[in-house]
Amino acid sequence: MKVKIFSIFSLLLLFSGLNAVQAAESRFIKVEQSQKNRICMVKNYYIPAADFSDLSVTIDDKIYYGCCLGCKQSLSNSAKHHFFYYSVDGKEIKVDKAIAGCILADREKEHAVHYFNSDKECDDFVKNPDSYSFIKPSEHQWTNWIIKLLHLDS
Repeated sequence: MKVKIFSIFSLLLLFSGLNAVQAAESRFIKVEQSQKNRICMVKNYYIPAADFSDLSVTIDDKIYYGCCLGCKQSLSNSAKHHFFYYSVDGKEIKVDKAIAGCILADREKEHAVHYFNSDKECDDFVKNPDSYSFIKPSEHQWTNWIIKLLHLDS
C-alpha cells in the first residue's frame, strides 16, 4: 500500500513539474512578423484583435505602428519610440522595433511587448526572464546625456 501511495505521489510531482515548465513557456506569446500591425510601438503593447495599419508611419522603408493619432504623431516626430533597449549580462542591446527578428508579448503584464534581434535572443529570454532588465527610452537618453557630459565615451 505504501509503495502505491509513494508511486502516485511521485507521478503527481513529476506532472506538476511539467506543468510549471509549460506555464513558464506559455507566459509569452510570440508575435508573428505579419502581426506587427497589432502592436502599439509607442506604448509597447499587443492587442491580438487590433489592426493599427491606418496608424502606421513609414520611415526609411521601415513601418512603425501606433494605436492612436497621438502615438502616430510621436512615431513621426521622435525616433526614441523606434527602438527598444534591454540589458543582459551587463551588455546593453538596442533593437529597432520595425525590423525586430522576434517579438514577445507577456501575458502576465497585460501583453507588454519585448523586442529582440533574433529567435535565439527570444529563446534565451523565455528561459531566464529575470536576468534581463528593460530600459525605457527616457532612461536610455538620460544615460547617454550623462556619458556625453562626463566625456566617458572617449
